[in-house]
Amino acid sequence: MSIVTWVDKGELQRAAAARFLPTDVLLDIGCGIMPQTFVTPAVHICAEPFEEYVQVLQAKINGSADRSYVILKNTWSEVLDILPARSVDTVVLADVIEHLEKDIAADLLRRTQLLARRQVLIFTPLGFLPQSHPDGTDAWGLGGGAWQEHKSGWVPDDFGEGWEFVGTRQYYFQDNMGRPFEEPFGAFWAIRTSCSKADEMQLEKRALGPRFSVVALALNYSLLVRQTLNALELWARFRGRLSGAKQSVGRWLGGR
Repeated sequence: MSIVTWVDKGELQRAAAARFLPTDVLLDIGCGIMPQTFVTPAVHICAEPFEEYVQVLQAKINGSADRSYVILKNTWSEVLDILPARSVDTVVLADVIEHLEKDIAADLLRRTQLLARRQVLIFTPLGFLPQSHPDGTDAWGLGGGAWQEHKSGWVPDDFGEGWEFVGTRQYYFQDNMGRPFEEPFGAFWAIRTSCSKADEMQLEKRALGPRFSVVALALNYSLLVRQTLNALELWARFRGRLSGAKQSVGRWLGGR
């Protein structure tokens, strides 16, 4: 049985974030219009396949100063097909796996573990939480209702060995239509850390310094970071799918 650190709802995000490592390159899969804010990377890659969400996301991140964004209008499988193993520091899947059939989501989790150098961070409801949008309109009033349907439910024991869990037994008190549940649903973070202790210490040193993009451009990023950006640049040229970024990948590479 998996060991879970159980906390109250108000403590969940803080308790989980205390376990998140600093990161330079982060892949945020299925972010919709809400890119993750738990970790501040230098390069924040958002993978979102739905066009309307991409348009809202582009407007939302315009002018951001604390990181450089790269937006990919692609599915998770397309993104993982192009990025080489261990080419990003952190992969975040926040409110994603419950939208996939369980066997498909299990494959996604397996592949993200091969991709991430440091951590995979998963946030999902505790158990199956029913959610659908019959009229096609999502909770934001956009046309992404079909993308918001829940197709699977997860508990910590589904993840196997090597994961750490922080959860709360009462997190969702009403459904996506605003109707109260008879019994609240919980939620949890699943955290898989794969970097060495020496790598953790180096990350802590980096976290002490400025992380704004102007400074980041002058930093001597590692070869692995360059490989990630090179892969994205080549993919953009080949497929024409790089829909927007605060600073283009070309500018990042040109400054090296």
